Amino acid sequence: MGLLRTTTYCLGLPRYQTRFIHPFVIGEINDANQCLIPIAIGPVGEIGSTFRRFWDGSDPLPLPPFEEAQSQTRQAAIQARSLQIPWNTLGNADERWKTEHDGALFGGSYLCALRV
Repeated sequence: MGLLRTTTYCLGLPRYQTRFIHPFVIGEINDANQCLIPIAIGPVGEIGSTFRRFWDGSDPLPLPPFEEAQSQTRQAAIQARSLQIPWNTLGNADERWKTEHDGALFGGSYLCALRV
């Protein structure tokens, strides 16, 4: 399978139509100092550790071994876990809401209560 370029650009990078992310695309993302955060969903609904770190600040699992040809993929995985990438976004949003809204429920409903 090859990559098919389109004329649409996303964040300054060309979009591709493919069933997998080619190392060339990952290299372009790395070179643009951007990050690709994978979202893995398990068979019973569990979320992968790299996205959980972004979402709620959990520690990610250790990186798997990468083949030498996967240097761009390895670099992207390291960057996704680095301190340059936002993490604990739900916790940070929760703190900001509490600071700016002094105890008010998010959405004005007990159904949208903040995390404890």
